[in-house]
Amino acid sequence: MSSPSGTRNNSLFAGSHAAAENWAIFYTLIETARLNDVDPFKYVRWVVGEIEKGRELTDYSRLMPWDYKAVAPALANPPKKAA
Repeated sequence: MSSPSGTRNNSLFAGSHAAAENWAIFYTLIETARLNDVDPFKYVRWVVGEIEKGRELTDYSRLMPWDYKAVAPALANPPKKAA
């Protein structure tokens, strides 16, 4: 994990204020996943997939890392489709 000062220095080179805000949101997602013992790549991929599934989803509080931990075992072993 990088130090807060290193992270702050890296964010200075985002290119624009909007890009820096987007970068901060993405970094927050990654660090929140790490703090909850969740693989950040799998978590972000799951969040994007859930947003794509239900574009009118308004309850983004159900996309937190602890919610992913609850469904991750089912994602790892999906039920087999009947032939």
